[in-house]
Amino acid sequence: MDEKKAGSAPDEGDADIEHLSKAVVRLSNELASVRRELEEAKAQLRNREEQVRVMSLVDRITGLGNPRAFEQALEVEVHRAGRYGGPLCLALAAIDGLEGIASHLGQEQADEVLRCFARVVGNETRKSDIACRVGDNRFMLLLTHTPPDRAVGITERIRRSFAAAAPGMAATSATASFGHAEWREGDDAGAVMARAEKAFDAARASGGDRVESA
Repeated sequence: MDEKKAGSAPDEGDADIEHLSKAVVRLSNELASVRRELEEAKAQLRNREEQVRVMSLVDRITGLGNPRAFEQALEVEVHRAGRYGGPLCLALAAIDGLEGIASHLGQEQADEVLRCFARVVGNETRKSDIACRVGDNRFMLLLTHTPPDRAVGITERIRRSFAAAAPGMAATSATASFGHAEWREGDDAGAVMARAEKAFDAARASGGDRVESA
């Protein structure tokens, strides 16, 4: 009896070790799986946070930047121009007659005209340029590394292209007015904005459907 018990002890010990080894492997695999799931969850969270951040800067009707996006971009570009020099141009734009379209054809049609304008802007500007809708019928274009004459040419193309496209979208005529301002040495964001506003007011006072510079 004693010899059998003595002989069985190593076998039982080996079984315990094997059982423990398998348990360790299983736990190790489970831990690795949990770590992978955690990393995937972190990646999904980062992606979601980025989506939320981007959406917080996008106008829901036109897909252009919203006022917050414009404020951030203007601050960055004016600082960059001040540090490294221009050129930098800012254009304020609005659709002539949009209120009438909303009154006679409905807000849904007016929104389609806004989207039409946004598409034209996207087609006529570069990826480095920044276009934002900053009000119900106010758009800002930041034309980076762009001298004034070239900036005026860009907005003239937008004006002509939109005038050609809008009647088909609204079953009525719709044009756009633009006010240009060039960043000047010593300008802050407020200074260049004020000149763009002044030029825009001049364009509207002259009957609209035109580009004015200040």
